[in-house]
Amino acid sequence: MIVRDEAQVRLELQNILAETSAEKLKIGKAEIKSGDGRITYEREIRAVQDKTAKGEQLTNLYEIIVQANWRASGRERTDRSDVVVFQP
Repeated sequence: MIVRDEAQVRLELQNILAETSAEKLKIGKAEIKSGDGRITYEREIRAVQDKTAKGEQLTNLYEIIVQANWRASGRERTDRSDVVVFQP
């Protein structure tokens, strides 16, 4: 059960990241409904401030963080995945 949950969570984290990357990004947090409801997913989008090697400010960079929380074998479990994307 735990291994199946962890595999499902990893797949779902990657799916949420991919779907979110394809959308028009809006900074903030949101709960994402998925599957049978035993596992809750929370997504956060934040602006990233960075510079090029030449010191030029980079704009339109966003970090997408997705965290999963669930209970298995009497213990709280969590997993997380994130990606930085450019969106003009």
